[in-house]
Order: sequence, then structure tokens, then C-alpha cells
Amino acid sequence: MKYLVVLVILALGCGTLIGSSGPVDTKSESYRVADLSKESSEWEKVAPAKDSTPSTATSDVAYKSKANSSVIFVNSGCRPKNKSIGKSTEEDLRSLTDPLFMGAAEVLVRKEEPRVVQGASALQTNFAGRIGDERVMIRAVVFRLQTCVYYLVYTASPQAFEAGEKTFAYFVSSFQGR
Repeated sequence: MKYLVVLVILALGCGTLIGSSGPVDTKSESYRVADLSKESSEWEKVAPAKDSTPSTATSDVAYKSKANSSVIFVNSGCRPKNKSIGKSTEEDLRSLTDPLFMGAAEVLVRKEEPRVVQGASALQTNFAGRIGDERVMIRAVVFRLQTCVYYLVYTASPQAFEAGEKTFAYFVSSFQGR
């Protein structure tokens, strides 16, 4: 349950970043990712709040591990001006990633690695630290595709993190933009 709180914090961080100024952002409807709840009985889909309307301040889709409360989610935000930016640089992707960790009270590890997702430059950030009173490990993959920014995120306790790494790698590799 505590990692759902982290999920909300991270999703709000994404929403703050990609939805805080300028024209209203919209969710991307032009991609697919694996439905982890259909791939494995260990993962359950997190239902959106009943009163919520689609917003970049909430995750597009999220899955929670039944075994250890780890969370995997994707969040997207699209706006026409994103297209004019062109190819993302590592610096650009870092500026999009930084707000995910703004609430960190303690940072033990932050390691960044360039990646490619669906032909787009991406930045994978591995984070270990404390958010609120909880020790947490996070792996975030951030990239732009057409006019949208995508955040694919895995969060877990340090003890549970390794158990979900392969599932998250599969989740990222399943991303298909249309």
C-alpha cells in the first residue's frame, strides 16, 4: 500500500512537469504496452479513481505486485509544441526526469544511462533513496515520441526491487507507439 503513495507522488511529479503551463496537455492514445495483469497473476491493474477524469497528473495505466506492493506505471503528456523540439538530448531528457525525484529526502544512488525505446533516445535513471519515510528504489525511462513525453516507471522497496526488474524490462520493451 505504501508504494501506491509513491505512485501518486511520482504521477503528480510527471503531471506537474508536463502539465503545468501552456496549452492543456492530453494523454497519448497512440501507444500500447503489455498488460501485466494478463501476462502474470502476480500483477494486478490499479483501477483509476472513480471520480477522476483523464489528466496528465495521473498515470495512464499502473500495475501493482500482489507479492510485494511494487508498482509499474506509464504516464504520458502530449502538447503540440513538443514536436518543435526535435531529437531529445540527454540534457533535455534529464530536465524531464528531474522532477520525478524532487520529493526525495535522501539520495543514495542516482545513475543515468542512455537507452533507445521504439527508435527514440531515452534516459533510464536508477534511483535509491528515501521519499517521505520510505526507502525506495526507482527505475524510470523517459523519452519523447512525436508530440508526447512518456514516463515508464518501476518503484519498489530495496528488498523487492530485484524481483521486478525483468518484468519492468519486459514492460519497457513492449512499448509500441503508433
